[in-house]
Amino acid sequence: PHRHHVFLSHRWAFRGRNSGQDQVAVLKRMLLQALPGVQVFLDVDNLDDLERLERYVRESTVLLVLLAGGYFESTNCMREARAAMRFGKRALLVHNPDVDRGGASLDELRKSCEVHGGSQLREYLFGPAEEPRPVVTWHHDTGFQWVSLRLVAEQLCALLAAEQRTRASSGEDTLRFSADVEACRPATTEATQENIARSAADFELIAPRPGGRLHPSMPVRLRVSTNNPGAEDVTRALQSACDRLDVTRFEWEVGPLGEGSA
Repeated sequence: PHRHHVFLSHRWAFRGRNSGQDQVAVLKRMLLQALPGVQVFLDVDNLDDLERLERYVRESTVLLVLLAGGYFESTNCMREARAAMRFGKRALLVHNPDVDRGGASLDELRKSCEVHGGSQLREYLFGPAEEPRPVVTWHHDTGFQWVSLRLVAEQLCALLAAEQRTRASSGEDTLRFSADVEACRPATTEATQENIARSAADFELIAPRPGGRLHPSMPVRLRVSTNNPGAEDVTRALQSACDRLDVTRFEWEVGPLGEGSA
């Protein structure tokens, strides 16, 4: 049985730097806020016995890997990744590129995966060269973190929907979200299982809001360039759905040396 929708795989620390523990704690908290009812496995909350690590992976539907420095040099991270590959789990990659906060470049991580896990594991996680797996960049700034979270949530919902279709077609039961996650739905009923699994763009994540409108806790200022195609349409949509929105429109002027000013 699948007890968790997603298993968060990460390295605690690398070369004296926290390379994952803080980030996954934030990620879990944000996922629980964005997707009510989601069941998230995180070692500090759910790990009772390290010897059963592979079992926890098997009982989860999606393996979410926080790619950071030293991930593929960690014995337990490799146990989790290899178990996910062996059990045919769907994978979701989140990348920490900030070296000062325990991150690493994607090129380094791909090479490290090849060295420590072999080409089969590298292709399972990163996808074949001709069709690489999407990777979500994790931002440390709070505002941009919600952008990262949105991308993670969309991919997670897409992967879970694909898994539910697969298991339903074979008559198997599978772990499901609470009704709230019906907000994350396919954009088209004609999408194939493969497209659902590969394309998070086919899904839309909608946050429920009281009374059908957004109610910011403080006024929101929106500056709209009249030179930006489509910006006016977005502005009207926001005005129709959001209270306390202060809109300022401006035209970008280009000086004789190509310098712009508003």
